[in-house]
Amino acid sequence: MNRIILERPIAVFDAGIGSYAIARKIADRFPGQDVLYFADRANFPYGGKSRAELLAALRSTIERLESYGPAAIVIASNAPSVMVLHDLRAWSRTTLVGVFPPVRRAFDASMTKRLPFWAWPP
Repeated sequence: MNRIILERPIAVFDAGIGSYAIARKIADRFPGQDVLYFADRANFPYGGKSRAELLAALRSTIERLESYGPAAIVIASNAPSVMVLHDLRAWSRTTLVGVFPPVRRAFDASMTKRLPFWAWPP
């Protein structure tokens, strides 16, 4: 099988197709930039996994994406960005970027000023 050679792509992935909007924004903002999009359906959903399971699944996916020599990898999912991004950054040889829920906006709109543990600090 012939592999297409990408010039230092930015890789974008999550366990579904919701992150396609992020890949589209990158392509719009940087028209000449190669974007490698990966829907990690084998590990769907991320949100139901333990921290250890999530870490193992993402390490496997990142290793696969690193074989394309990306300039950066965007983990376009809240659960791994919040739960394991720090550990993955220490482990990976590639710049990793996460996404985070709009915590400050949720905190400001909350009547109780209480948020789930994963969203703290605001």
